[in-house]
Amino acid sequence: MSRSKTLADWGGYATSQYVARFATMIRGFVIARLLGPEEYGNWVALLVIYQMGAYVHLGILNGMDREIPFWLGRENRERAWGFRDAGFTAVTGLSALLVLALIAVDLVGWKGYTSVTRLALPLAGVAVLLQNQVFLHYNIFRSTQRIGPVSQGWALQGILDLALSVPAAIFYGVHGLFVALVITNLSVVAFLRIRSDWSFRLRASLGDWKRLLVRGGPVLAYLFMEVLLRQVDKFVIIAFLSREQLGFYGIAFTVASMLRYITSSASFTLFPNFLAKFGETGEISSLARTLKEPTFAFSIFIPVFLGLVMLWIHIPVVFLLPKFLPGLSAMRILVCGAVFFSLASLSSYFLITVNRTRVLLLGGAAIVILEAALNTLFIRLGYGIHGVALGSATCQFLYGTILLAYAFHLLPEGERSVLWMVGKTYLPTIYTAAAIVLLFLLLPIREETLRGHLFWGTVRGAILLAVTSPFWILLQRRTGVFTLAWDLVTRKPKDS
Repeated sequence: MSRSKTLADWGGYATSQYVARFATMIRGFVIARLLGPEEYGNWVALLVIYQMGAYVHLGILNGMDREIPFWLGRENRERAWGFRDAGFTAVTGLSALLVLALIAVDLVGWKGYTSVTRLALPLAGVAVLLQNQVFLHYNIFRSTQRIGPVSQGWALQGILDLALSVPAAIFYGVHGLFVALVITNLSVVAFLRIRSDWSFRLRASLGDWKRLLVRGGPVLAYLFMEVLLRQVDKFVIIAFLSREQLGFYGIAFTVASMLRYITSSASFTLFPNFLAKFGETGEISSLARTLKEPTFAFSIFIPVFLGLVMLWIHIPVVFLLPKFLPGLSAMRILVCGAVFFSLASLSSYFLITVNRTRVLLLGGAAIVILEAALNTLFIRLGYGIHGVALGSATCQFLYGTILLAYAFHLLPEGERSVLWMVGKTYLPTIYTAAAIVLLFLLLPIREETLRGHLFWGTVRGAILLAVTSPFWILLQRRTGVFTLAWDLVTRKPKDS
């Protein structure tokens, strides 16, 4: 794949993720206001069935993610499409079984359930079945390095969900929300079918199913571990602090989470590249440039971008969410942790490609335990949500560093030590952090009007961009990324 196409795919996918997530965030706020606490609680509780249904494939989708690009890289299309059809058969069958199970549960408990639960159980099952059809299509599009339909599908899903859910909640409450969920997923499946140039076929193959489970099960377990890594801090707050403190922390967590989509989008688009190259050569060394060049670019872009967020984030909180000001410091701490978590995103996909998923699992489990212990300790010491944020950011730093170091260790870099490569990756972050600290010392935040905050925010941002300009120049010289971006904007794509 050309570098310009990779950049275009990443830009399109990242944009679609932010459109979808922003629409979902607005939908959540509006629905909560429309339904009220009790009904909204019912919706959230029943929605867990739908969310957990994403795991009903038991890792087969993750196995397809690994096997199809791998065999396409070896130019064995027959083997690749065999896994495609076997995976489709298994995922559809497992999803159908879930629908039947939920209908059975519904019938058994019919008399004791509310009308909402009676409707929600089968509809949640149908929505899961359709959701997994969406994921199957995303899987094949990504495996064949067609990211455009995936980006469009995510954006369509977020916008449709918002557009249908609000009137559904107004007129039919929770009942309507589940109907809207089914219609949204059905519409996205129809859109993806129009964009696809293949047909799934039923194929029962125990050998292929076993292979997909073996290859995908550990990846699914790792992804679940990563979810725990991002959620354990909230579990600790629920256990030891008030719901008000959880609310303050929740806003901080939401902002930090939104920032991670920058690198996760790039990892999503580059993963098939990793697998195809590894399938073509079988040599880890063939992946060196695909790992190192984007990681180098992120080592400059991510800290500067998040630095600008640090300089500006107080403005929307002060003027739009003044009740959440106690969570501002925690937000800044979590943004620091997001830097290291983001820089290691591509390394995790690299390690999955070269069959080091066990390391990810063991390392992730150790960090989850450490994070729970640190967060609990800091709460006991009286640091509240700021201590939880500090514990989480510390663990994200440790986890990101471990992943980076291990990935670099596997590359054939005899002339450079792993410590040197990790240090080089973190150097722009250290430099940018020092610049931000100096800016806050020299130009401290004062009580201002909105205009005053915007003016000084612009001044601080301009200074930060100026003092980090040597990194931008180095990035352009090493990768030519700004030239590629300009060519894409001016519709003159260039292969490189």
